[in-house]
Amino acid sequence: MISEKEKKILTELRKNSRQSLSGIATKLKVPVTTIFETHHKLKKDVIKKHTSIADFSKAGFPIRVLIAMKKENPEALLRFLLQRDEINNIYRTNEDKILAEAFFPSMKEKHEFLETLQSIKTATKTYDIVEELKKEDMKI
Repeated sequence: MISEKEKKILTELRKNSRQSLSGIATKLKVPVTTIFETHHKLKKDVIKKHTSIADFSKAGFPIRVLIAMKKENPEALLRFLLQRDEINNIYRTNEDKILAEAFFPSMKEKHEFLETLQSIKTATKTYDIVEELKKEDMKI
């Protein structure tokens, strides 16, 4: 569990991880040394990595889909998915299903990918994402 002060700093970093620590200190009205020490602790214990959130549609991948999959050998399916460039995120659900988020440049590539899953006898249910309503905006 993290403190309220750490939550505030983490929230600011989630808004923009490239903002300066002195800028965060000014916003939160906290000494910059406190921000620096807390940031160091968060990097060690809480922050997994700093990353950029891409607009995949503008990057040439306008087709976004969530795919729920089930296979008798989920580890083989996982190994397959981990090798695929189209896959952005992979999750294991409480029903021992694999849920993957994938991006494709066209419906043709999406269809070919789903055919590949069928050829390796993977049961699938797909959900086309038509609009993103909220992204990386959870308040901590």
